Amino acid sequence: MREYRTSRVRAQVYLEIMFITIRILWERYVRIFWIVTSQTLENFF
Repeated sequence: MREYRTSRVRAQVYLEIMFITIRILWERYVRIFWIVTSQTLENFF
């Protein structure tokens, strides 16, 4: 029972770390995409 609880807590920690990493990468990629898109639009017009 105790091992199950610790493994469950560990899984929850892994999930939180994964979500934080995905959010950081997502924000970074969105920022890069936004910069590239704005530069491309400026070049077009």
